[in-house]
This record gives sequence, C-alpha cells and structure tokens, in this order.
Amino acid sequence: MEIENIITERLLLRELQMDDVNSIQEIGNAYEIADTTINIPYPYTLEAAEEWIKKVLNPNKSTKDYIFAITRRPESAIIGVIGIMPDYQHLRAEIGYWLGLKYWNKGYCTEAAEAALDFCFTKLQMRRAFAQCFARNPASSRVIEKIGMKYEGRLRNHILKWDKPEDMLIYGILRAEWLEEKGIEKGKV
Repeated sequence: MEIENIITERLLLRELQMDDVNSIQEIGNAYEIADTTINIPYPYTLEAAEEWIKKVLNPNKSTKDYIFAITRRPESAIIGVIGIMPDYQHLRAEIGYWLGLKYWNKGYCTEAAEAALDFCFTKLQMRRAFAQCFARNPASSRVIEKIGMKYEGRLRNHILKWDKPEDMLIYGILRAEWLEEKGIEKGKV
C-alpha cells in the first residue's frame, strides 16, 4: 500500500524522502530524544539519518511499515517522525514516534498519534493497536493515554538502552473500543 498523506488540524503527516535527511538529523540530534527512544543514537550523525531513511524507503521485509514525517502546516517544516508497524497475521499495529525538542509540550505528538491510530483502524483495518514507552518517560505515557490507549502492563528489564536495562510500559486499544470512543457504529468504517 502506498503511503498517503494524513492531514490534521495543524499537521501534515507525509512519506519521508531522501531530501529530509538534513532536517531529520538536525531535529533528531538531541541527547533527550536519543535517551527516550529505543533506536536513535547520540550523537545522531548525518550518515546515521541517511542510512535510516534509506531503510525506511527500501524495506527489507514483505510487510511495509508506514513511517511519516510529521510536518507543521502550512510551512511543512519537519518536526518529528511517527511510525505504524503493522502485523497483518495478527491484525495489530504498533505506533511509535518522536518529536524535536522545541516542539515538545505543544500537543503535536498527541495530534499525530491520534491520526496514526485512526489510520490503523480505518485504512489498515487492524483489530488492535499498541504503543510502548520507557517507564521513566511519563510524557510519552500521557500522549498514549490521551489517544485512548489503556495501560496493559510493565515489561521489566525488557530492553537495553546504552547497556542499561529498561522497563517498558505497554498500552493498547482494540478497534471495538476505538469505535465506541469515537461514536462510530460497527461496519461504518
């Protein structure tokens, strides 16, 4: 499936392009971002950003992830990235995101995450969506809760971040719950 743009009140979520490499590296090169994400290194070099965008544009697997540049409308400057990683066998998708530091605490992440969740259920027809974050990242937990996901559990020492074990919090929402929350009758989406 081709990535189509998603438009919200203040944002445009669009497919990444190789031309985005400088912007991605510039806004992603912050210790605070690397510290609260699983895969972003610090420092985040131009080469690392370029390699990552190449992987996104030329996936090495049969199922395509949907990775969007988060841009503000109308100026279209990139402020972050949001991804939807579908698992069609189990009809579920994981949502992950990050924003540049100067865009924190302005509601952009919640707006983008809500749009990604809508995409999961309306376009991809998933039956479940989930997100995870470091237990020590309450801001990310708040974003996930604001879009309607419920806390499902804590995975203790689940990953290593910079050689240190990290607990991950798991949140999820079922399509039926999302439909009810949106006031949409089953079969209408």
